[in-house]
This record gives sequence, structure tokens and C-alpha cells, in this order.
Amino acid sequence: MTKLSKTAKIFLFLLASSTVIWLGNSISRMFFTYNIFQSPDLVLKPFLSENTLKLIFVIHQPMVSISIFAYFAMITFLILFIITSHLKLRENGWLFISLILVFITAPFEIFLIVKDFDLLMTLFYTDYDLTHVMKIILQRYSVMGSFIILEVLAYFAVIFLFILQPLTKKFSNET
Repeated sequence: MTKLSKTAKIFLFLLASSTVIWLGNSISRMFFTYNIFQSPDLVLKPFLSENTLKLIFVIHQPMVSISIFAYFAMITFLILFIITSHLKLRENGWLFISLILVFITAPFEIFLIVKDFDLLMTLFYTDYDLTHVMKIILQRYSVMGSFIILEVLAYFAVIFLFILQPLTKKFSNET
């Protein structure tokens, strides 16, 4: 890889930080949400009362907020890193594949963020309807199904590509 400018290194650090925050938050939200349901039918566990669910959703609010902001920060820092690093996609196959993975999953993640934003707006009201909140969460997990897990795996692949940088074109000065 060519030597990066100081600005590109800063954006790379911010990209890595926001990616780790978003990815860790996505995994914790996935475990957090799946633990209140019985699989495979996504039925609430019987010991959860209405008051318990309200407390669970209060805990869920910061996780949703962090997820929304970290994803958009990650996309912004990725674009800024690409612009400031001056890396050519033709010579850095790892970067090209990473961009393809990120931008192919982006519309699906934006769909999930719209659902999350709806959930967040519903939770910020003090008199929210528990059935409406459950409907939003069930839509999020039933419509996208296993995509959330595949997306997390795709982002682990992006991290792997950034670390190892395979498919980098090597130049020789032979004449």
C-alpha cells in the first residue's frame, strides 16, 4: 500500500473506530433482542411482563441511537478515506471488494435504520404503546431475517480485507 497522508490516516482511524462501535453495537443488539423471544416463531418469552418489557426498551434506546449514528459516521469516514488516501481501486483489489460489500449492504442497512428510527421515535414518547413497539421489532427481524447475521459476517470480511490487504497489485521496476 502506498504511504498514506496524515489526513488519510486520521480518517482511517475514525473509520476503524466507527466500524468497531457500529459492529459491536449491532452484535449486542442482535443478542439483546433475540433473547426476549423464543425461537423460531419470535414469540415473547412467557416470564416477560409489560413492566419488564418497558424497562428492556428503555435500555434499548441508547443502543438504537448509537447504531444509527455510528453507521452514518462509518459511511462518511469511508468516503473521506477513499478521497484522501488517493488509492486506486484497480491496484488495490481489497479496497474494491470492501467497497462493493459496504455499498451492496447499504440499502438494506438503511431500511433497518428507518425501522430503528421509527422505534426510537416511538420509545421517546412517554406513553408509547407496547404492541406498536413489538410490531416494529418483529417487522425488523422478520422482514430481514438472517440478513442481519450475513451483514455482520460481511463486515468482518471487510475488516479482514483491510488488515491483510490481499489482491494488491505489485509493481516491479524491471526494464
